[in-house]
Amino acid sequence: MKKSIAIYCQDSVIAAALHDAACAVGDALSLDLDVHDGGEGDIILCAAPYDHDTAAALAAAHKLSFFLYWGAADGAKESLFDYKFRAPLRVGQLMDRLSSLLQGKSNGQVRRVLDIKGWEIIFPENLIKAKENGRETDLTDREGQILRALYLAAGEGITRQGLLDTIWAYHQDVETHTLETHIYRLRQKLEKDPSVPEVLITTDAGYVLQR
Repeated sequence: MKKSIAIYCQDSVIAAALHDAACAVGDALSLDLDVHDGGEGDIILCAAPYDHDTAAALAAAHKLSFFLYWGAADGAKESLFDYKFRAPLRVGQLMDRLSSLLQGKSNGQVRRVLDIKGWEIIFPENLIKAKENGRETDLTDREGQILRALYLAAGEGITRQGLLDTIWAYHQDVETHTLETHIYRLRQKLEKDPSVPEVLITTDAGYVLQR
């Protein structure tokens, strides 16, 4: 699955340096890494001169991203950041952190709880928790990736091919039935009656996660 890094920085010189550092990490790891300014990303890198409150608002808005911040002094919203770099920012330290994250070697991500119909999705633990009785059920990594993609779609349908391209981007031999097997298993976990889905539904536009 292709990884992406979104950079938020109002200083063009600093932004360019951060972009180059992130691309260098991707090259060193032989990753087809998408580094871009603003928008969504598996990793969000927010850097000065964004102030602390603006960065905290961005972190809250990007619940599914690992959020790194370099900037103003500590504050009450510090807990929203997964990692904070202290001034002065050392490029080597940033590259080490990005490398660990991209290889799945870094832990400590802030817990995200996402609300959907009747359930809470909990990352990074890959759990779903029933709102009614608090029952928790484990998700596989693939199931978690599918729910993340559908959650980010915010009620818009994602086609079978769209999910295959998003989740299994580097495995072109993966067939539709592989996805359908994962959707079937997710419905076994999410639905009161999997034969009549109310949470993970199918529409003309594709799969939709009801929120």
